[in-house]
Amino acid sequence: MGRYKKLAQKEASLYQKLEELNQRMAILSSDILDHPCDDDDEKMETIYQTDYIKKGMPLTKYRKLVAAIDSPVGIPVKGEVIGTGRGYRDPTRFRYAAFPKPTIDVCPQVEFTRTPTLVDEWFAPRTGTTEYHDTFSKMGLNIIKSRQQYMEPLPSSRRRADDPCS
Repeated sequence: MGRYKKLAQKEASLYQKLEELNQRMAILSSDILDHPCDDDDEKMETIYQTDYIKKGMPLTKYRKLVAAIDSPVGIPVKGEVIGTGRGYRDPTRFRYAAFPKPTIDVCPQVEFTRTPTLVDEWFAPRTGTTEYHDTFSKMGLNIIKSRQQYMEPLPSSRRRADDPCS
């Protein structure tokens, strides 16, 4: 058990030393890049090669940074234009909502030019439903019944033998 603790402490100290070394390398690379003597491309190529060798990656030819104006590709690069029919769209609006939102129908425009074809239509009583449908909903019926439950009861309409008012 003591040997395991020693190895764990050694591992922790190695990680701490590695972190300090990485901080020193970052400071050194920024100092190299800020130094006014050499060309920036040579500095970047050296840092690039060192980092790739350190990570074990294969080296390729370093391409230096080029200003957008000097680029042989030509700037601005025209991006691919996707039409609205071919583009991807997140399904943010679904066909059915979990909770339907109440909507109010817009009243039709008033037209004074249109008149009923028959005279009887002028004087016929208008039947149908209003915007409240002239009926009680199930919830409304429950509310009315619950109100009636706590009202004062009406007197009985039956005649009693001992009633002096009859």
